[in-house]
Amino acid sequence: SAIVFVVPHAVEVDPRYRARFEALGARFEDPEALVAPESPFGLAVRGVVALAPGARFVDVKPVLREAEARGTPVYRNNDPHFSPEGDRVVATVLLDALARSGFAGEGSREE
Repeated sequence: SAIVFVVPHAVEVDPRYRARFEALGARFEDPEALVAPESPFGLAVRGVVALAPGARFVDVKPVLREAEARGTPVYRNNDPHFSPEGDRVVATVLLDALARSGFAGEGSREE
């Protein structure tokens, strides 16, 4: 079995990142698509995964958005890479998905 996920760009997770990237000169073809629950790419990946036996799609965008709403920055400033907090948020979701799949149990987590 496989766990597949799409890492959303920072501008898809919180409007604050969009404003920062626009201040740096970024322009977006469809700004409204950035606030959609899922990107066209994410939807396409989800569709492919749905056809693959044993594969499971894990949507990490909602938990990243929730963390941001609680005041936890999940991306670095002016950089679309995860912050240490973002790494932890995604790792927790993926470890839970792996544990539910039977692939990883509690004993496999590294401290």
